[in-house]
Amino acid sequence: MSEVRAVVIDPVNTANIYATDNYAFGFAKSTDGGETWAFANAPFVLQSLVFDRQNPPLLYASSYFVGVFRSKDDGNTWDSFNTGLSDFTVSSLAVDASGTRLYVGTYDDGVFDYEVLISRQRVEPGRHHPPAHQVEPRL
Repeated sequence: MSEVRAVVIDPVNTANIYATDNYAFGFAKSTDGGETWAFANAPFVLQSLVFDRQNPPLLYASSYFVGVFRSKDDGNTWDSFNTGLSDFTVSSLAVDASGTRLYVGTYDDGVFDYEVLISRQRVEPGRHHPPAHQVEPRL
């Protein structure tokens, strides 16, 4: 990896560590606490990566110009998670402490949040997610 952009640790199995590279289509994954690494392909360059704390191994990833994606299978496959976003130049992601909200930081349109209803239930194929809402910063 030439330029590591993000590192995340599986909240259930802390031996699983994921790292994104600024130039590679995919991510590196370690299943032994960082002793060894294997590269996993993704259809885009990942900028940010976070776990759904209530439903691991559910991962959310962001990519410049492509938006937000979700993986239900530990990063093997990805589906778009962009409903309600007006800016797909996503630079950062965060999940709140309760695991019910996903925050999406964009370059031009600020922060959006999703109520991640699937966090309290097991992920079901075909289940739709609610649209994002733009968040007004509180000063």
